[in-house]
Amino acid sequence: MEITKADFANFNLDNYTFKYLKSVLEPEEVQDLKNRYQKHWQHFKDLQLATRCQLTLPLTAPKVESWTNGWNLRTHFWCPYRQLQKETSAPCLAVQLNCKNLRAYLMFQHYRSENSPVKPQDYNALLDVLKETVASWEDRAHYFIWTNQDSELADYWPLLDYLANPQLQAQLQGKLGPDTTFQVGWLLEKSDAQDIEVTLAQHLTQLFQLYQQLP
Repeated sequence: MEITKADFANFNLDNYTFKYLKSVLEPEEVQDLKNRYQKHWQHFKDLQLATRCQLTLPLTAPKVESWTNGWNLRTHFWCPYRQLQKETSAPCLAVQLNCKNLRAYLMFQHYRSENSPVKPQDYNALLDVLKETVASWEDRAHYFIWTNQDSELADYWPLLDYLANPQLQAQLQGKLGPDTTFQVGWLLEKSDAQDIEVTLAQHLTQLFQLYQQLP
């Protein structure tokens, strides 16, 4: 499968609320926008199904988040991958597509924290084994590290820069806490790419090496 500039451009809206969109667009224009969103969402869903077929990891089937929350169009499409037997745990692998990039990454879902056997401090402890774990990863130049508090459209630290710079490491550690966890992943800036399901599977497999070290 492929990802195209049009998949990224789908999210180029000034406002995502249906109330606003209905106030500035004709009804047929609103319907056209919904149809466009659903078309790109279905493509993203098909991509996740194809990616899962490429994986040989003990992960759940992809459950793609809806293209709307009822009141708004989504600013991104998102899909989690959870380790089997750990479906109630807050950490997960995920794939996200927004107007700036496509990413495969490891994250902690804070709204699941209360009932999760893995807490934020357990998850953030993965930073202690990060350098050792990523040493064998391919395409590390396209990996980045950030926190859940950073905007999804922000510019993140390249992972290689972070690993080589104790000041960046200390700066990140200073941000972490009960409500703040790190995220690490591979990012593709908005561009056309072929066989993207193979690429996503490769990077999810690498990230799984870190993910599986959680209790």
